[in-house]
Amino acid sequence: MSFRDRLILGLVVPMVLVMGAQSIVAYNLFQGALDANLTGGLNQFAQAVTAALELGDSRPRIALERLQLPAEFASGRYRLSRDGQVYLEGGGPFPEKQASWRQASVELNGGWMLEVALNRGLYSTIFSAFSWVLLASLPLSLLLALGFAVLLYRYLMSPLRSLTQATQALAQVRFPKPVRVPPGEDELARLAHSFNRMTQALQQAFERERAFTRYASHELRTPLSALKVQLEALELGLVTPQEALPTLQDAAQRIEAILAGLLSLTRRSQANPESLDLKALVKEVVAALPKEKSGRVQLELPADPVIALGARDLVKQAAANLLDNALKHTGGPVDVRLEQRGREVALSVRDCGCGVPEPLLARLAEPFFRLDHRKGGLGLGL
Repeated sequence: MSFRDRLILGLVVPMVLVMGAQSIVAYNLFQGALDANLTGGLNQFAQAVTAALELGDSRPRIALERLQLPAEFASGRYRLSRDGQVYLEGGGPFPEKQASWRQASVELNGGWMLEVALNRGLYSTIFSAFSWVLLASLPLSLLLALGFAVLLYRYLMSPLRSLTQATQALAQVRFPKPVRVPPGEDELARLAHSFNRMTQALQQAFERERAFTRYASHELRTPLSALKVQLEALELGLVTPQEALPTLQDAAQRIEAILAGLLSLTRRSQANPESLDLKALVKEVVAALPKEKSGRVQLELPADPVIALGARDLVKQAAANLLDNALKHTGGPVDVRLEQRGREVALSVRDCGCGVPEPLLARLAEPFFRLDHRKGGLGLGL
């Protein structure tokens, strides 16, 4: 049995059971109400006849002018007897134990017995009509329950269907658009939120892996080629070890720096934030510079501490990279400014170099992008 069939069956069966139970209760309640109404009618009929009776020792009579009967008692019948002898009848022959009549007896003074009877035909007709209506409503209620179950199934399955399609696309390394989050904060909404976050995390991880592969093949080619050339030259005796050693060391350092940069690509872009004093952090970065470089740095910092949320190691590395880049590409002073702008903090590093051509400004955020490859470095994109 499919999930759809189980879900619809799980919705329809309880609804049918509830409607069946309600129908049984309604049937019994209505039948009890009709019986109570008929019993009350018999008592009322008996009281009206009793009020109109004139009992004597020998020949009782009924005062018809005092017999006030409602329309529903017009077909009612009564009989007055004593010691098994009938003295008075009204409304027609008194029914004897007929199922279509409801009877009651009242003992009067002097040993008189008054028997009254009402025809159950009207009540039976009403009850029969109610039973047929109740019976006919069951299939309609069943159809309504089935239709409601189908609509509810479609409503519930719509986000699940979207999640299924998105999961299939994700299994084929095709990152889908974020699935629509159902309204409310129920389990389906939380599931959609979780799936969207998982898709975003997987896409970021895939992009980091792809970037690592792309940059590794591109950036490591040059220093590895230099190592290979020097080793071949040593093997052929074209250079001495002393002559090849500086080139080999430079290539090894270059490979080490590239690997460090590549490893930074594999880290998550959003580390756990912590409270940072950026003013103290900038001073720490400047203090770590060699004296000949730190003397060229001019700080413009607020008097009070500047607190912000961030990943300490990443923020420190970014500030150090900016300072190193500015000091490397200019011979003049470097201005470092820290200022608060509303709810954000801006760190500006400004030098007096020739600048970057405007068409290349957008590429500065690319890992390993450099204007001049001869000066080394890994660029600002990392």
